[in-house]
Parts: sequence; structure tokens; C-alpha cells
Amino acid sequence: MLKALYQSEFGPEHFITEPDACFKILKQEAASCEKRKTGELIEAIGEGFGRVHLGLLDTYGLSIETLFKIFLLSAEKPHGSMPHFRRKLKCLERMTELQGIPFDRNEVHRKCIAYKRSGYPALHHSDEFKREYAPSYRVITKELCNLIPLLCHIDVLLQERNRVIVAIDGNCAAGKTTLADTLSKIYDCNVFHMDSFFLQKHQRSKDRLSEIGGNVDYVRIYTEVLKPVFDGRPFSYSAYDCRTQKMSDPKYVEPKKLNIVEGAYSMHTELADNYDFSVFLNIDRYLQSVRIMKRNGIKMFWRFNKEWIPMENRYFKGMNVRERCDIVFQAKQEALVPRIEETDK
Repeated sequence: MLKALYQSEFGPEHFITEPDACFKILKQEAASCEKRKTGELIEAIGEGFGRVHLGLLDTYGLSIETLFKIFLLSAEKPHGSMPHFRRKLKCLERMTELQGIPFDRNEVHRKCIAYKRSGYPALHHSDEFKREYAPSYRVITKELCNLIPLLCHIDVLLQERNRVIVAIDGNCAAGKTTLADTLSKIYDCNVFHMDSFFLQKHQRSKDRLSEIGGNVDYVRIYTEVLKPVFDGRPFSYSAYDCRTQKMSDPKYVEPKKLNIVEGAYSMHTELADNYDFSVFLNIDRYLQSVRIMKRNGIKMFWRFNKEWIPMENRYFKGMNVRERCDIVFQAKQEALVPRIEETDK
């Protein structure tokens, strides 16, 4: 119980010393642990953390390399506080007194006193616990645990195919760029932004803008990015800057096995057939408004509401974007993408 409470408060950072050595230990532990075909891959332990069980990695398709990357990301920042942890210990003692937990109250009190005197160090499983339960897991933050269904899909595709292209579409301010950035920290991948392919000023005719999803240059992103990615060859493209209304200098791209296209309109019907997997990020209107005002200011907020959000909503509805995506995430205030739902597809 003390170990579980410690992990729920402080997460995994006390385990990380030398990454290479940690990865070697993880591989050895995963190879030697009991493999299971059924069960939950992720066990929630509270306070924004979960345990990912090594014996189920193969069953769900999560690679050991991906698990290690999210383990390192989980350990990058300090978590929790000692005052809050001490309150948890008091709660443990109180629950024992009320017989809500089947432990001896005197023993729990003695353990907590001894633990305090030792300075509340990180704990290890006892030999008895190891023999009884054979624990093999890594502690991961809730935000990254919630991405694991997507990571499993990506890992399976990377095993099956020479090249993988993933689209991340969804409402503005739902976290598309943040998700793409997180994936780029987990995988060695190329990331392309749909903002770089909005119509240039001379392309914005009345007829073009009347099209559903017509305000993006789907021809240019296909010819300059998707086709060369599919062909597996080096290429270059220029990004359109909406603020300056100018094209950037050419960006040179080397082929990589995983490629991410993020942004609204990435699942345009003229582009959708080029992807191996697709994600939709959904957000409720209130949280969307809060994020836009915080990110862009009140003046731009009104333009989003009057111009860009209606255009996006027309595109989502007219092209059944959400329904065609493989996975839908729901954005919430407390996390990047804390809830996931599988579409019929």
C-alpha cells in the first residue's frame, strides 16, 4: 500500500538514472515475465498515473521501445508533493481504523511512523509480494496512458508496413498539434501541418471558398508531400504562412517510416485514401472557447467564431469526418486526450 501510494503521488521519476541501463533492464524484465493473453494492459493507480503491465504488451501490440519512450516522458517532470503524500498516509491509517482496509491498525501505524523517520524513500516490492504476484509493469502518466490505444495501432502498423501515414483531424483547439508533438517525441517521424497548405491569397476565389473544405490546397499537399512520402523518396515543400501571406523557403524532408499529417482538413475526401490510420480530436464548445481566448486573444476569438469554426463544422458534417476516422479522442481540461472511444470502423 505504501508503494502504491508513493507511485500514485510521485510517479516513476525515482526509477530513472541511466536511460540505456533502464532500457536494458526493461527488455530483460519483459522477456522473462509471464505472458498473458487476456487482462487490462493499463491499471489506474490514481492521481494521474497508471501501471502498464509488461506481460500484456504482445497481446495489445505495444512495442517495448514505445513503452520505454513514454516511461521516459512520464519521468521528465517532477510529480506530486510531500504534504499531499503525507495526507494520503493519514488517510490510509484512518481507513484502517474504520476497517475499510483489512490491515492491522497498529501495524499500519508502526509502518507509517518508521517510514516517516526514514524520510519517505521510494519503495520496492517485498520478496513475498514478488513471489505471490510476480509484478512486472512501468508507471506512466495518465495523459500518456490514454494515448496507448493509438500507440498500439501505430506499433502494429509499423511492424506490418514499410511506410505509415497517420492523419490527425479535429476541432480547432482540441490538441491536434500537441498530439503530433507528443508523437514526435515518442517516434522518429516526420510531422506535416495542414496550416502550411491553406489557400494562398490568389487562390481564394468565390467558387473555391464555397466548396466544403475548399479553403485548403489539397492538390498541393498531395503532390508536394503525400505522394513523395508514399514513394519513399527525399523531397522538399514550401509552407504557406497565413500571417505574412508568403511562402516559406523550401523545407527538405528525408524519408521516415512514420509520417504524421496534423490539422483540420487532413481527412478531406481528396486526401483520406492516402492514410493508414486516422484520428479525430473532439472538444466541447465551452472548453474550445476558453482555449482559443487563452491562445489567440479575444479579438481573434471572435474571428474564429464568425469565420473559421463554422467552416470547419461545415467540413466535418459535409464529409462525415468524425465517422470516417479510426479513433476519436475527447479533449478535457485536465488532460490532453483523457477519454477514448472506438468508432464503428
